Amino acid sequence: EYSPGWYTNAICVGSSCKAGPGTADKLTAIFDPGIYYITGSVKGNCGTTGTGCIGKPTGQCQYGLYVDSNGVVRPADPTKSVASAGDGSYGTLFYFSKAAGGNYNSAFFGANAGKGTVDNFPLALGGDANYPGLGMNCPGASPPQQPLGGAPPLPSGFLGDILLGPCTGPGGTVPANPRLNYSVQGKDALPPYPVVNYHGMLMWDDRANNDINGQPSMQGGGGLLLGGNLYFHNCPEAPSKCAAPPTDYNAFLDLQGNPGSSTYVFGNITTDELIEGGTATIQMELNPNLVTNILKVALLQ
Repeated sequence: EYSPGWYTNAICVGSSCKAGPGTADKLTAIFDPGIYYITGSVKGNCGTTGTGCIGKPTGQCQYGLYVDSNGVVRPADPTKSVASAGDGSYGTLFYFSKAAGGNYNSAFFGANAGKGTVDNFPLALGGDANYPGLGMNCPGASPPQQPLGGAPPLPSGFLGDILLGPCTGPGGTVPANPRLNYSVQGKDALPPYPVVNYHGMLMWDDRANNDINGQPSMQGGGGLLLGGNLYFHNCPEAPSKCAAPPTDYNAFLDLQGNPGSSTYVFGNITTDELIEGGTATIQMELNPNLVTNILKVALLQ
């Protein structure tokens, strides 16, 4: 069980991650709600890039969250204890940066990650009497939280790796307006927007990360479900204007799905280059009802 904080060593889960002499291998990890600021890294297989402006990685790559063969990661049930409640946000934010003099890192899920045997993760909050604080939807949401507009339904239960972003903002609050940092689905995505029922920022790479050997690779061969927003964008000048490539825009996300499994992303992806592949189902559930009003300058006579 991991608690939020600053990690100067990588978090490694799976058959290749030894826990130390006389202890079991780290095959399953659960994460208490809060912010995980990760500057340490381990080496692993690189993801691929497309045919655009970004060069291809060479050798091995750096990862701050490394989930390897048979490794399983899950959110902690925040109702079980004071410790498992973390900061009360019902989710985690993984921020990837680098140690002084080190290399930038990101997240890795191997092709055989998630194949360990653990309980099904319930779709609905309270869907499992033993884990009342677990489920895809946030507290207060209207069940069953199926997407609108003919989108594929959510799985009733899920085997594999699951990570969920926070349900609330700083200090445990949810801003009533605007709600642009949060995703909503189902009937809660329609006016009058009664609650924010879905998860916010889940993974965020340092915007100065222009290291092509420090980018995220998620393969999901054993099943991968990410609830929340993924942000992998190289622009250290932000919020000012980004420099033109190849100075900036060097981030990418390699998102794969292998036979017999599915990769689900319930939220938004922000990245400079998105590479999708595999023969399985990669599903993104976006809110088709979200409208953003933009103030436009006009001259009236």
